[in-house]
Amino acid sequence: MNIIEKDSAFSLDIDFTLSPTDEEVLSLLYLPIIKGDAFALYQCLFGFSGLIKEKIFFSHEDTESFLGYDDARLLKARSSLEAIGLLDTFRKESSCDQGGKKVEYAYRLIPPATPKKFFADVLLRGGLSCAVGGKKYFELKRHFSTRQEKSYDDYAKVSALFKDVFSLNIQADDPSMIDMENSTIEKNYKSLVSFDEKEFSSQLKALSISPKSIKKDYDEIVSLSILYALSEKEAAALVSKNINTEKNFFLIPFKEDARNFKKFRHEDSKVDEASLGNSKTSQQIKKYLSVTPQSFLFSLVNAAPASFMLNEIEKLKKDLGFSNGLINVILDYSLKQTNNEFNTLFIEKVAYSLSASKINDCYTAMVYLTDREYEKNQKLGRRKKTIRKTKDDDGDDTGSKEVGLDDIKKLSDDLGI
Repeated sequence: MNIIEKDSAFSLDIDFTLSPTDEEVLSLLYLPIIKGDAFALYQCLFGFSGLIKEKIFFSHEDTESFLGYDDARLLKARSSLEAIGLLDTFRKESSCDQGGKKVEYAYRLIPPATPKKFFADVLLRGGLSCAVGGKKYFELKRHFSTRQEKSYDDYAKVSALFKDVFSLNIQADDPSMIDMENSTIEKNYKSLVSFDEKEFSSQLKALSISPKSIKKDYDEIVSLSILYALSEKEAAALVSKNINTEKNFFLIPFKEDARNFKKFRHEDSKVDEASLGNSKTSQQIKKYLSVTPQSFLFSLVNAAPASFMLNEIEKLKKDLGFSNGLINVILDYSLKQTNNEFNTLFIEKVAYSLSASKINDCYTAMVYLTDREYEKNQKLGRRKKTIRKTKDDDGDDTGSKEVGLDDIKKLSDDLGI
């Protein structure tokens, strides 16, 4: 789940204590992999164990306050604990009398593996080696190898898989991978959208063009090149095409050339899902990051985007400085909310709402918008119940209406944007 529902609470199931060895394993073996936020969340949840006998439900809001986290930070920390096998998460949804929904979570905290089991697990030892390096890995392994280990029950079920959260960049001769039979490690994901300004300058100079001659429009040239996934060489070639012998550069023709540089075919809009992780959220974020807004919009509308659509994404890039991935999140969310209508008013409201909240990455944006969507559904549920009650009272049915600007405004208000 990419949301911490407002006013949601959770119960805790902790049926173990942490020995000094457990604490040492958490600090020396798990912490380098899961990092500080997840480690602090685990310790915080374990600290609540003294209150479990009183069957208390704990508030997510209080937990965030204790840790100094926001929703996105808590979700990332929780996912890390799930993926590493330290936490199981369960969710229950029920109806309220007011027409909304009540959400409860149950967290089952899991003890860390014994040192023997940790170093026998290919993903755990591989994650540690990747995090601390080969030399430190062997030092830690030697440190625990002489310990007499206690026996603990092994928890096999996890809410998220290791490879969905952690990326391993392990060399074939990595000592932690010895005897790693029939195992596969996904490659680190790398965004396909990048632009090296030093290389761009070199390409310009190779065409006898001084970067000073395009100084006035330089930032927008780079922005458009990133937006439309032009390589440094391709961007320099388009600059050369749109500069005259007197070194006067023409931005508007450059923009048109950038838009039309890469033609579309329906098969080009598909993303190779085999290269993505198993997590639905992971796949979606990688899709947002791997294509330009122009290509992403093409996949949404099943046609080459119209000029007014491209004008809008160029405006988001220029005025707000959003990354391609973040623009794709905005487009995807906005079109879903407006029944696939490209409504510039609604798109800009969503964009400026994210900007005002200082959100600049896809994951946090998805959490933020999912939270707004949840709040909208809660309000909608209460409103439908009121409408049904009113209809039952007077028997009047006003029928349906087409979506218009008033509906867009109401939708924006419902979503809090």
